[in-house]
Amino acid sequence: MKIILHYILLIVLYTIAACGGGSKDVNNNTDDDMQSVEIKSVKTQKFEMQYARFGVGERTMVLFPGLYTKSLMPLAENVAQYYARFAKDYTIYMFDRVENPPQGYSIANMADDAIEVLDSLRIKDAYFVGISMGGMIAQSVAIKRGDLVKKLFLGSTACKIEPQTAEVVRQWVSLAQSGDQQALNQAFAANVYSESFYNQYRDAILGSLAGATDADLRRFSILAAAIADFDVSAQLASVHCPVLAVGASDDKIIAPDASKTIAEITSGECYIYDGYGHAVYDEAADYLERMERWMGE
Repeated sequence: MKIILHYILLIVLYTIAACGGGSKDVNNNTDDDMQSVEIKSVKTQKFEMQYARFGVGERTMVLFPGLYTKSLMPLAENVAQYYARFAKDYTIYMFDRVENPPQGYSIANMADDAIEVLDSLRIKDAYFVGISMGGMIAQSVAIKRGDLVKKLFLGSTACKIEPQTAEVVRQWVSLAQSGDQQALNQAFAANVYSESFYNQYRDAILGSLAGATDADLRRFSILAAAIADFDVSAQLASVHCPVLAVGASDDKIIAPDASKTIAEITSGECYIYDGYGHAVYDEAADYLERMERWMGE
């Protein structure tokens, strides 16, 4: 239950969370070393992007989180705790979005910026984990630069946005642009979590979303708007690494058929959780175990 509550305090379209801590010498491989978190940023002529780094393993994992109303970097220590089972075997990077995205900033633009950061960090042959919107970015990166990805884990995401998803996202954009943070948070959380889970943890979930600034809401509205017309279905067959697409039967945002489509196009694998919603990554107790087992195959 403690892990679940940490997870809630992190994201709504993606994952678990964290707070920035100091860094230590990772060569000693102690428990503290494996969970210590470094938060750094990459600055280019076009953008600045923060990322968190933790774990001590020889393999590299890159986390592309889903949409959230605020930056994830203040939550990075909880992310490290949540992914502690991977910390011995993997060095893990969690990418934030750029700090000041321009109007019209597309998922293709996000992928290009992520590639620039990956290249600057000299990351190749990594295990990608993309959740929800982060899965769209991860797919786009894999299409453009197959040398960067060894395996591609995709949770609660799609290669083509259907009208159902676009309608939900446009409602979020409208609420963010109007500045109605309370209504936005309620609409966001109610769509992401299953009804029973949301009702049980409603206060914690809404509390984790509260406190977004006007700049946060502007950033959110620009990022969310990019989802509505996302479509890489015609290019996805060019991804040749192993793919596992995981969805949920009761997802109110992205239908489970989206995961099946990804698996069919990529000749990958698919698993659909029964009775869970979009945030199955938050609710299913065996989610990380399933991810870890598949990555180790």
